[in-house]
Amino acid sequence: MSISDVINGKRTWWIELGHVLEVLAKIPDKSIQTVITSPPYFNLRVYGTHPQVWGGDKNCEHDWIPYIKPGNTWGTPNKNVPGLIHKNVETNTSFVPDQEQAVCSKCGAWLGELGNEPIHDCVGWATGNRCGQCFICHLTEIFMEVWRVLRDDGTLWINIGDSYSQSGGSGSGEYQKRHKQFGKVINSGTAQQPRTAPPGLKPKDLCGIPWRLAFSLQAEGWYLRSDIIWYKNSLPTSAKDRCSDTHEYIFMFTKKQNYYFDQEAIREPYNPVSIKRKKYPTSKLGGEPGQDKVKGGKGSLGGGVNTVIKNKLSGANKKTIWRITNEPTNWDYCSNCKSIFIGADRKRVKRQKFVDEHGDERTIRKCPVCGETDAWVGHYASFPTELPSTCIKAGASEKACEICGSPWKRIVEPSKEYAKYLGKGFHDHSHDKTQGMRQEKTMARVLADYRTVGWEPTCKCDNKGLGSSIILDPFSGSGRSGLAALRLGRRYIGIELNPNYVDISKKLIEEDMPLLNIYMQGS
Repeated sequence: MSISDVINGKRTWWIELGHVLEVLAKIPDKSIQTVITSPPYFNLRVYGTHPQVWGGDKNCEHDWIPYIKPGNTWGTPNKNVPGLIHKNVETNTSFVPDQEQAVCSKCGAWLGELGNEPIHDCVGWATGNRCGQCFICHLTEIFMEVWRVLRDDGTLWINIGDSYSQSGGSGSGEYQKRHKQFGKVINSGTAQQPRTAPPGLKPKDLCGIPWRLAFSLQAEGWYLRSDIIWYKNSLPTSAKDRCSDTHEYIFMFTKKQNYYFDQEAIREPYNPVSIKRKKYPTSKLGGEPGQDKVKGGKGSLGGGVNTVIKNKLSGANKKTIWRITNEPTNWDYCSNCKSIFIGADRKRVKRQKFVDEHGDERTIRKCPVCGETDAWVGHYASFPTELPSTCIKAGASEKACEICGSPWKRIVEPSKEYAKYLGKGFHDHSHDKTQGMRQEKTMARVLADYRTVGWEPTCKCDNKGLGSSIILDPFSGSGRSGLAALRLGRRYIGIELNPNYVDISKKLIEEDMPLLNIYMQGS
């Protein structure tokens, strides 16, 4: 069982464990229809994986010069958050630990964990001189390999958030004087000092990571087609000198000017108020017999004769602000015995409260299988399934060529009611000379309405559209892109470096659609 089985149609999905660049090298050229991913964010947490080699010469016999990157302290102790390791109960702080990193003296390669580079951006995309050691250079290297595996008519969707320079520290004297956790003042002698700002940024600067990445990929030939705001429900913030962050970016990239995009699949419902206003004419305009007249109604939404709405309208074009609520995690995973508890099965996990030796109340979870209390794994940065579902509907067709994988194109026609008004203006100019522009009779204002009447291939193969498009997520995490893809009838390839997340995502997919897995996976 491997990636090639998904490519050849023998499996519907597979999640590969390994370095993202090494696994991408196993995927054939132009075999992926849609890529949806959320890479690690800059300088926010460590993910518990071993250091990886980035940049430099692949054939170099590296001579590593090691160094220590200082960690950073946060104010809320939490042993269950990946990368946040509880330091000392007396300080009431948690911290991202110091990290061993290295640079090769021969080729300049960097050894470390993606997202924890000492430099955020060398601005090589603007100067033409890339360093190969910064966060943006490493992400660009990954997405240029994605370019190779993506079909020419495919789309790339990147969800990425921003971070603040020198955030998360508790080492400043003023902070320690005023900040308390559970009634205890942070001890200046034991609290970790905050991390220093990356070169080129001042303390408290917003790093601007999303747009730096967008400009970097543009410079390499990608078409930046859309910047989408994911407006989400966010956790409360303690910041008192800026607004709370409630959004992240989703960038849509393509390789060509022309590509596959199914607008009909992601149309938004019309605002009910807009539809209601269309049902009535203004006080000046004539309506249908028996229709009431309403006052006012000026402007683009208020005027017009009623168009009888007999069928459900297809909806408006998808806007660039997506309001999608975060999806809570519905599982608990014990890394000691590799057991996962999903949905109602989570009730088996016993939660016990106790007061520790310092008088603080704490809660522990005990695994019902192995009895371990400190082996729980969580994923606190996964996006809701609705987000990749929307991208998949737009970028990967419901039908595809079973020979070459080309998507089939949707054939749409205007509804009979809407077709009456296409190509006609809203104002009838035939009586302008006698009645002027303020004549009583005019054309109706209607809402656009299209219907799907069929599908047609975009390739010249002799096919019946029985194939399915392949979705790729190079940072698969807990596998929500995979769940979205399989629920929509597409195939899925995931890449993940953390073995715990590989195991978690496989079990979640198997639990979500057991019949599909038995039939298609031969298990």
